[in-house]
Amino acid sequence: MNKFLFCAARLLVLCVLPKLAFADTTDVQPQLKSPGRALAWSLCATILPNIIGISMDAASDKEDVEMAAAVVANTGTVLGPSVGYFYGGVHKRGWTGGAIRGVFTGFFLLAANEAENSRGDGEELVASAIATFIIVHAIVDIAQVDGAVRKRNQEMAQTGWQLAPKYFAKSKTPGLQLQITF
Repeated sequence: MNKFLFCAARLLVLCVLPKLAFADTTDVQPQLKSPGRALAWSLCATILPNIIGISMDAASDKEDVEMAAAVVANTGTVLGPSVGYFYGGVHKRGWTGGAIRGVFTGFFLLAANEAENSRGDGEELVASAIATFIIVHAIVDIAQVDGAVRKRNQEMAQTGWQLAPKYFAKSKTPGLQLQITF
């Protein structure tokens, strides 16, 4: 099972992450992305790995399968909410949210290990607080993905030339205003 996990992680690093990090941005006309579809991507990428991980854990008593189930579920929790941001072109926000959840997942694993090896000096409370933070952060990130994609779409649509009629009050004359947005 360890070979399987190593191969899966290697495949993720070599094939998937470069595609997300170096998306083709050479299009002349920017494509606007659907905020609803971004929300659906985030929800599915978070919920499905957690369901699969919980099902794997419930179906087997083997330690290797339980470890793989934890990896699958944690991948969904850490990276799942970011998938909608990657779809919508808000890559920085996606990577930032995933990194925050990843770091706190590491803290959670350390706290849970300490809680398992101690006599109850409050480590369980620390681990629970960290787990609560991770879950709340994932929920908030999912809830905000459609707004972030909508904002990016507005910014993409506003680039270029805009010519609009304008009334200049000081000189009391109508005219045209040219606005160039980068």
